[in-house]
Amino acid sequence: MKKKLSKNLFELELESLIRMGLYANREDAIRDAIRNLLVSSSRADLRLNIAIDLLRKGHLSLGQASERAGVGIIEFKDILATRGILREVGNLGPEMLEERTKRLRELIQR
Repeated sequence: MKKKLSKNLFELELESLIRMGLYANREDAIRDAIRNLLVSSSRADLRLNIAIDLLRKGHLSLGQASERAGVGIIEFKDILATRGILREVGNLGPEMLEERTKRLRELIQR
C-alpha cells in the first residue's frame, strides 16, 4: 500500500527542486515552469490568450502582443476582430479626444 502523501505531489516536487539546488527559491522555479510552458508549441493558445489580455490591459502594444503570441500583426488583428475585441487607435490625450468628440458631434448634426 502506498504511503499517503501529506502534501500534493506538485508541492513535494517543487520542494525537491529547491532542496537539490536546482532553483534558489519557489518563485524562480515557478517562473521557469511558466516560461517553458509558454514556449511549448503545444500551448500556443496560452501565449495568444495572455498576449490579448496584456494588450487589453495596456501592458503591451499591438506589435508587442502579436510578437508574444507568435503571430504576425495582420493575423493578430484578425484574431482580435474574430473575438470581437475592439482596439484603440493611437494614444490620444484629453485635448485631442475632446477635439475629435466635438468634430464627430458636428458631423452628426449636419
